[in-house]
Amino acid sequence: MSAEKETLLRFDGTSLQPCEAPEWYSAVMRDADDIGGHYPAIYGRNGILLDHQFGQDLHSINVYNAGVHGHLVEYWDVTRCLATIFIDDVAAYLEFRAKHLFAWVWLIKDMERKADFDFGKDQRKRA
Repeated sequence: MSAEKETLLRFDGTSLQPCEAPEWYSAVMRDADDIGGHYPAIYGRNGILLDHQFGQDLHSINVYNAGVHGHLVEYWDVTRCLATIFIDDVAAYLEFRAKHLFAWVWLIKDMERKADFDFGKDQRKRA
């Protein structure tokens, strides 16, 4: 899952800006490319631990605690990572949660609720 340059963002406490991959993240991606496999497991081997996962099917957001490197947030659609966001410090992370994360989570949950409702409606029509 080598991230494309345009999907890499850094949140500086004020705004999201395009960025280059930090060296620690590049090292993890090289490790992943060398051995292949399940990225959450590779993250875990490198001390990057999943804190929160929001959403399941259509879109999801994974929030990782990257230890001394801050936080890593991945925004996924069904098949690919749309954005990988690096947040260096706790103050910026809290600001990110307030400005972006909870709004995105609300939208994802709303999409899932509507999809579940539509699926149930289709199932009732077929019965």
